[in-house]
Amino acid sequence: MPSLTPVDHDPFADATPQPGLTPVDHDPFATALEMSQTAKAAKGLGRGLAGFVGDLGEATMGPFGPSQHAANLMADLGFGERPKPEAPYGAQITHAVGIEDPKPGYTGTIGEFLGNPASYFGPGGPLRKMLLGAASGAGSEAAGEATEGTGLEGPARIAGALAAGPLAARALKPQLAPAQQALADAGVTQMTPGHVMGGFAKGLEDKFTSVPILGDFINSGRRRSIASFNRATANQALDPIGETLERGTAAGHDTITEVHDKLSDAYDHVVPHLTLTPDQTWFTDLRNIYDRNVQMLPTDHQQQYQRIINQEFGRPGAPLSGEQVKVIEGNLNRLAGKYGGSPDANQQLLGEALGNTVDAIRTNLERQNPAFAEELQRVNVGYAMYARMRIAAANRRGSEGVFTPGDLLTAVKRGDRSVAKGSFAMGNALMQHFAEAGQKVLPSTVPDSGTPGRLMASLAAGSGAAYVNPKILAGVAAASAPYLRPSMALLNRYVRPTTGIRSDISNMGRGVGMLRPLMQGPYPFIGQ
Repeated sequence: MPSLTPVDHDPFADATPQPGLTPVDHDPFATALEMSQTAKAAKGLGRGLAGFVGDLGEATMGPFGPSQHAANLMADLGFGERPKPEAPYGAQITHAVGIEDPKPGYTGTIGEFLGNPASYFGPGGPLRKMLLGAASGAGSEAAGEATEGTGLEGPARIAGALAAGPLAARALKPQLAPAQQALADAGVTQMTPGHVMGGFAKGLEDKFTSVPILGDFINSGRRRSIASFNRATANQALDPIGETLERGTAAGHDTITEVHDKLSDAYDHVVPHLTLTPDQTWFTDLRNIYDRNVQMLPTDHQQQYQRIINQEFGRPGAPLSGEQVKVIEGNLNRLAGKYGGSPDANQQLLGEALGNTVDAIRTNLERQNPAFAEELQRVNVGYAMYARMRIAAANRRGSEGVFTPGDLLTAVKRGDRSVAKGSFAMGNALMQHFAEAGQKVLPSTVPDSGTPGRLMASLAAGSGAAYVNPKILAGVAAASAPYLRPSMALLNRYVRPTTGIRSDISNMGRGVGMLRPLMQGPYPFIGQ
């Protein structure tokens, strides 16, 4: 036997060189994949253009084109045999130039829509149409893949393309119901998800208010909705004088006080320049008020009205300065509110007469001081809206000055001084449209969040143990997140009225969509 001598190295290492592997710092297959997607997009663009050209050819040839309608008719009349149908011209062009793709995927299908010139017909800019074309292509492909291999694939692709544009438009800029739109237009920025969507979603949100913890978050969000409604009302009253409520002002007494002070400051600015001279028009206005409102009252109420007028205006015909007029207005407004809030019907009518007298004062001030008429009118409109706010804030005890849309609607009706509340009956009273929109959307009461009390009650009742489960806690946290202040602000900002490209694209997407591309569908390939 030959002996084996041990060695301290591999004798074959040098004799048989092995190929080495060189490390690289990138994915060598990524470029190929990108090129594949690029090629699909390019082929898709080509197929879109080919389809458009083919359609033009078929429109030109009519019954003599690939459909062979003329030849089929001749065959049915006994002249020859029915010819074999031909592929559409678009498919023939696609086959001839080698841009067929049995599995185009999203990239290729979107390319077909974007490559078809018909996608760019109609109003709107090219960028907007490209975005809608891409949405329609994605919708067509999604529907096609969901029904692939069935007889529904063709119709599904058409339906997907039709639906994708409007759905994308609504996602880009949701279309609110009229009441929600009115609130958003007026600056209500804290509507809850249920308020925004309305209908079933609002009903579901109503039911969830009874769920421990989650209900507390919902009620907290709804309270912010009411506070936002109060701020929007205040800003409407301040808008005529170019003012807005301070950012940190809380709803309630602070809001009412700030609106009053800012309107009073605006009035003080113009008061030194005003005079009121009782003239024939002024006395005619007073006579009309007496005939319309006062003479129907009992004698003692008529005498009370006359005493108030004599006391406030003093000697008949004496000119009044702006400062004097302001004092008189304040006194009459206070008395009008006092009598108007009485349960006695006659005192209510006396309050209405005093309120109409204030209106007459303001009308005559504007007439006799034309240089300041516009400024006065703005202040007067603001005061009129403020008066309704003030009545709404005082409508319920314990509200701390926070009012609901129902409170405001009641105040709007009370403030309507037209004959038999005619303006309110016809829906035209000041602030009525806004108040009614709030009544339809927002809560009818100011929710009490009551988080500590409700949570302790649920825990005491034994249901608290369930909330210790991490999965339940995570679910409650996820369901509560939309009712946090930042989430509600983001939602309301998203649905707020908008202009520019987002609105334009949305409006276009609500139209008929991309008619020609969605009708073309996937081409039948020659030779299959």
